[in-house]
Amino acid sequence: MTMKSLFSWLTCFCFIFETGILCDRKLEKRQTIFSCPGVTEYGCGSGECIDVSNTCNGIRDCSDGSDETSLLCETVLCPAQYTFRCKYGACISNKNICDGIEQCADGSDEEKCPNSTLISTFTSSIPKKPDTAKPKPITAPSHIKIPAIEGTKYFYKDRNQNFSLSHATEIEQYRIIEEDCEAGYYKVVPYRFMVCSESGQWRPFVTEELCLKMCPPMKSDSLDFECTFEDKYISCLTPVPGTILYQTCKVTHKLPSGQEQVPHQLLCLENATWSDALYTCIPTCGLLYTPSEVLNDGKVEYGTVPWSVGLYRQIKSRDGFYELICGGTLIALNKVITAAQCYWEEGYTNKILMNEKHKYKIAVGKYTSDLSIKDNNFTQIIDVGFVYLKESYYGPSGYYADDLAIIVLQTHVTISDVVMPACIDWFKQYSVPNGSIGKVFGWGKSEDLETSSVLLEANVSYTDKNTCRDMYSNGFQSLVTIDKFCVVSQLEQSITEGFIGSGLTFEHGAIQFLTGIASVMDPYTNDLVAVFTDVSHHIQWIRERLL
Repeated sequence: MTMKSLFSWLTCFCFIFETGILCDRKLEKRQTIFSCPGVTEYGCGSGECIDVSNTCNGIRDCSDGSDETSLLCETVLCPAQYTFRCKYGACISNKNICDGIEQCADGSDEEKCPNSTLISTFTSSIPKKPDTAKPKPITAPSHIKIPAIEGTKYFYKDRNQNFSLSHATEIEQYRIIEEDCEAGYYKVVPYRFMVCSESGQWRPFVTEELCLKMCPPMKSDSLDFECTFEDKYISCLTPVPGTILYQTCKVTHKLPSGQEQVPHQLLCLENATWSDALYTCIPTCGLLYTPSEVLNDGKVEYGTVPWSVGLYRQIKSRDGFYELICGGTLIALNKVITAAQCYWEEGYTNKILMNEKHKYKIAVGKYTSDLSIKDNNFTQIIDVGFVYLKESYYGPSGYYADDLAIIVLQTHVTISDVVMPACIDWFKQYSVPNGSIGKVFGWGKSEDLETSSVLLEANVSYTDKNTCRDMYSNGFQSLVTIDKFCVVSQLEQSITEGFIGSGLTFEHGAIQFLTGIASVMDPYTNDLVAVFTDVSHHIQWIRERLL
């Protein structure tokens, strides 16, 4: 946003006092060449952005001091009964004069004081004008209490730090108090403050409320939202009255049988309530394909785990042939989550991997590991577009911390009963206690330790990272990093390297939620203990890459 648009609403930077109005109408003309995106920001000559209210206040907030110069501050008017005007034009509180601390950038508040030996070293161009703003002698101070107004909070600044004030706190004379809004409220004007005057009253006297209540923020595991206000898109987490909300079921959800999804708008009313209720959408994610049965040897029939994905890489020596490298989990129509180690190589610094020469493919609806075999009518083979690697993943040297990657597909998968995403607990509503039993699927080794050509299932019990670390004293505990937890296989089902990248799910309310990604196996326990990357630890990173 340009400085011109900044001043379209901020016509002047006004401090309204008992004696009149202080406005700086020439601030736009004296703005530095650099402009800032924020509507209440001032562009320093050094390229920094600061709040416009921090200019000409005696404190150099810009590293080059361009917010405290005579060029910027010469036309600022300071109300004499509350403030002191520094030589170069800035305004500070009367109470800071001759207190032994320089509050003006040029030190002029400490000149002409009894026993003062201060020599100003301020070098900016300062107009030579008489110092007419003399502080009034302060007599016995009067006090006034912070008002109790719903949704409004108060603070004061002292040497560039904010100090919060609770309601009914007594404030001494001349103290400048700034106002802000509590969570769930919005400001009707961008900036407001008040001063305890000599008469023991707040000035300026304003009856209008600063903070008005917002409608409840909208977030949902089953719905996608878009919000507009005055024909502009805004966040649905901060809906002010007049906001229009548009809702649709997520791609992983649908309306109950027989209902047709039609555009349905909600309006945030003046009383901070929504005009109607939200859709009720039911999951099309995290549903195991119940007709299939798991065989006694741990093998599964196709469709048992609809979110299971095979990751493939082209074999250099055999053009057109692909080998299985890892497992993955479908989490959106064109997104798959897996382990970063499946794509990462030592010395690789680029954290976005492009799929050059169709080197990588994925397959959903697969039962056998051979990509050339189309197992059923639901099998889909899709080219990888590119891969996001977790920026802080450094492989074995980083103890496999942040072992996470998200694959973006070139085309969307077709959803069915046997191909659908796993659910993600976006708002961390569910916890997994130690001992809880979950499921992980992959092309690992069967009970006879032979590499399996078909999809296997392993039932595992959850163990939190601290308990897991306490199980070891041989150094393996160093691989249980802050973003990890462990699982222990049940029924001696091995969790081998063929499971790396595969997703572990736990059931909550008959729905399977993705909880971890297979990362490291303990070879000294016959692959019965494995370390998984905790999805909840990386929820924000995942969310940002699904947008």
